Amino acid sequence: MPFLQKFCFGVPLRCMCFLLGYALLAQPCLNFVWLIMQREYLCARLTTLWIFADLFNVLSSFLLLGGLYMNSISILPLHIVSKLIGLIVEMICHLLIAAVEMGDRLSITTSVFSIGCTCLDVLVVLRFYQQEE
Repeated sequence: MPFLQKFCFGVPLRCMCFLLGYALLAQPCLNFVWLIMQREYLCARLTTLWIFADLFNVLSSFLLLGGLYMNSISILPLHIVSKLIGLIVEMICHLLIAAVEMGDRLSITTSVFSIGCTCLDVLVVLRFYQQEE
């Protein structure tokens, strides 16, 4: 994928996977701050779903970093699946927020940022997996 090599600015895919692994650990922390800011507007069910999505995102980051540090590329498909499951649960949360007409700019920005991060993560990790296999 030549467009991916141009997008990574010549950084090797393995290094880009390390950068993504550490950077994507920050996203659940930012979601937790957002939950604290919006706690009076969110019901317990939505908060539980959001924490569940963040746990999947943290798990996927640990799977990525574990697979890279142990030189075990067989873990990378598990990372991709867990990242996509986390995105699905998070999008369910965003749909619930939109259903009660609470969609403000912060919520929309968060969902677009999450989708973008997941797409970049899946593309880079899948390309690295194909290259190493």
